[in-house]
Amino acid sequence: MTDAQIKHLQEAQGRFLLLSYNKYERGTREHGGELWAKSVLFLLEEAIFENIDQFMYLFTAWSQEVKRLEIAGTLPEAKHLPKPNYEPADNDQTEEPAIEPLPPMMQIPAGAPLGIIDIVKEFKNSAVLYPGPYTLRHLSDVLAEEVHELNMEMWKRPTTRDKQRIASEAIQVAATALHIIEEARKK
Repeated sequence: MTDAQIKHLQEAQGRFLLLSYNKYERGTREHGGELWAKSVLFLLEEAIFENIDQFMYLFTAWSQEVKRLEIAGTLPEAKHLPKPNYEPADNDQTEEPAIEPLPPMMQIPAGAPLGIIDIVKEFKNSAVLYPGPYTLRHLSDVLAEEVHELNMEMWKRPTTRDKQRIASEAIQVAATALHIIEEARKK
């Protein structure tokens, strides 16, 4: 290796040691217990969710860089990925998408608990943000992720739990369940 390559490697190793120590420390606070005592299934699930996060970060950074190079007029020929679409479908960035009325099964009865209202609002908002089409398999994956996020907050020690976050995650679980019900009832 050249001196420059050795220096680059040493810088990367030093940075890795610092970052991995900090990340490990945060992970023990978030997940509790000793990592080596966790089940293999738990470790695999956590790795899958970490990879989803990593993909989203990488894709977003890639999209931003493509846009920056495109604006600068220096975007090279893409090798593998098509260019991201930055514009909304109707090219109107000021209007909010229309929210469709709820199907009769989703109407909120008078005097319903506030949680029901929150769930229906989340259901409607998620239908606008992620209009589908949905498959039951996809919705099952979404539900598993939402339940996982709820569990991660609920499994924390009582002194470190965030009750607002628990409520928010539970609302997302319920709203996803409503999407599954709606999809399952389609003919």
